[in-house]
This record gives sequence, structure tokens and C-alpha cells, in this order.
Amino acid sequence: MNYKVRCLILLSATLLYPVNLSADLILSYVSSSSTANPTATANTTGDGLISDVLQQAGGLAAYPGASTFNWKGWDTANTSFAEAVAANDSWTFGFTVGATGTGGNVSSVDLTTLSMRVDRSGTGPDDIELRAYVNGGSETSIFTHDYSDSGEGQDFLNLDISSIGPLAVGDTLQFVFSAFNSEGAGGTMDLENLSSGNGIEVNGMVNFSSVPEPTSLLMFGATALIGLQRRRKNSRA
Repeated sequence: MNYKVRCLILLSATLLYPVNLSADLILSYVSSSSTANPTATANTTGDGLISDVLQQAGGLAAYPGASTFNWKGWDTANTSFAEAVAANDSWTFGFTVGATGTGGNVSSVDLTTLSMRVDRSGTGPDDIELRAYVNGGSETSIFTHDYSDSGEGQDFLNLDISSIGPLAVGDTLQFVFSAFNSEGAGGTMDLENLSSGNGIEVNGMVNFSSVPEPTSLLMFGATALIGLQRRRKNSRA
């Protein structure tokens, strides 16, 4: 193989490089009427991600006339996260890491923070918990909260979720929110919107691996070859 061609191939190979593109908000949902919208489509999905809908697991009933993602029917017999999930008294949301995006081939996803706001009625569940599951296995508790019979909404802001991942292509991340120790079957729990207008926000970074454009590759290779030719001429002089 010609010496110049070998040099061009070698130099071209070195131009494969990783590119990190920051997408601060990679997943978000807006809370709206659970009666009209029993499932909520993500209003923000990071480049290269495939978002899931926000939905209840099947054991709850939409609260009539509510303007938010509001549910009743929380089983008063449930006293733990596990019991509530087993009774389908939960909400789920999340995403799958796709192979490609507009930024190139996805290499990994790093998570940073999660924020959401949850409110209970006076007879709703007194305890709540949010957990995350990677590929249905690895489990992380994000937060727990005891309302102590208070009927006021609670903000959970910028909670650190960086210990989850990094996620690879094909990985699924599911968040499961559940509530228990309900004081009445008619009591409600609802997702309210934060000051940003979103009820749930997940922040992080989608990382890409990109290959340079052919024109850039050729320009770089040509420049390098000219430099090599000059070097060889100088060494002969």
C-alpha cells in the first residue's frame, strides 16, 4: 500500500472522537386533568431518548373535575411502598435510551437531578415514596415523605439522582411513585405543577459519539499529507 495512503488511513482513524452534548432538561411532564388525560405524554424528551407516558398502574380512579393529575382509591390497607405497588396504587414514568439522536450515536446518559410537587387531600395517603429501576432490576429510593396529616402540597426540588447509571443504549429507566397509609378510600393524591410549569422534571446529560463529516476528514488528511511531504523533503536536503 502506498505510504501516503497508509498515512491518510491512520490519520483518519484518529479522528473518531466522543462528543458530549448537554441537555439540561431531558424529561418533563405537565400535570393536567386526570379525568380528561389519564395518561400524560412527556412534554420534554432529551435527544436520543424514548419517553414513556406518565400513568397510574390500574388500582386508582381519576378524581372527577380535577384540573391536575389527581387520583383517588388509595387502598387504606396498604402500609408500605411494596404493598401499595402490589395493589397497583402507583404512578410510573421514565424513558429508554435510544441508539441515535440528532447529535449522533448515543454513547451513554448521565443523570443529575429530579424535581416534582405532590399534594394530598386531608384524607389521602399520609406517606409517599419515589423509586427508580434500571432495566426492571437495580433499585434506588429517590425520596420518602410523611405528610403528618397535613393537606399541603410538598415540593421535592433538585434531588440528586447522579448515583443512577450511567445508562447505556437500550437501558430503560422507570420511576415508580406510590402512596400508602391512606386515611380514606376517597382521599386523593395529585401531581401539581412547579413554578416552571412542569409537574416532573428530570435533568441530565445525553452523551454522543460522532464521526467527523467526510469533507472535514479529507481536509485534515490532505493538510497532514502536505506536512509529511515537506518533512521528507527537508530530511533529504
